[in-house]
Order: sequence, then structure tokens, then C-alpha cells
Amino acid sequence: MPIENICETENNVRNFLSEEFPRFIVKAGYSTVDIQSPKFSAIPHGTSVSNGVENNMIEHIDAPRIVNAVIDAINRCPEKYRKILKLCYVDQLSESAILARLNYERSTYYRLKALSLNWFADAFENTIDLHSYKKRD
Repeated sequence: MPIENICETENNVRNFLSEEFPRFIVKAGYSTVDIQSPKFSAIPHGTSVSNGVENNMIEHIDAPRIVNAVIDAINRCPEKYRKILKLCYVDQLSESAILARLNYERSTYYRLKALSLNWFADAFENTIDLHSYKKRD
């Protein structure tokens, strides 16, 4: 039975939220301002799918669902982790701005951010499983 590789899971989530999620926002026809709204609803907007490449078409069609699932997964995390995820990946604040807003010591912030990434992986796994597993010896 495989066991979870927690550090690799954190890296997978960090990469997804910082690199892939912004692309899904654009493909869905949203802006970062749209998803920052407390009343955000991922009702699909019309998007152009004219390049003919099947994978791109699927990503365009699926993009609103993925964006909504990310926001929903963040919102289902416990409050202290949800705050960190929103400030970092939705509001896209700098690390110093987040530290000032949350009034955490740097070491506390890093510890809580690592935990928040794992909480997100758990909340998001029915959409995309970002967990990393290693085989037991």
C-alpha cells in the first residue's frame, strides 16, 4: 500500500495553484478580479475554442469547472488555512503583505502554509488528485 509523500504533495499543490490555476482562470474567461469577489460564481462564460486541438478544447470547456472547484476546495479548508490560500493564490499578495496582514512570524507562516497546501490537496482530490504517493518498502 502506498504512503503519501507530503513534501511532494505540497510541491504539486504549490505548482498547480501558482502555475496552472491562473491559466484556467484565463481559459475560463475570468480575470483575477472576478475570482476575488466574495460573490464569485463560476457560471461558464462563452469562450472561443477555435484551434482544433482536442486537449485545448477540453481545457477550455473544463476551465470554468476547474476554477469553481478550486474556489470551493479553498472555501472548505479550515479558516486559518483558507485565509492563507486566498491571500496567496486568489488575491496574489506578496509574502510580506500576507505576513503583515496575518501578523504571523515567518516560521509560523511557512508551517501553516505547508499545512494549508495539504488541506487543499485533500479538499480538491475529487477534481484532480495532487497527492504524491511512494511505495512502502
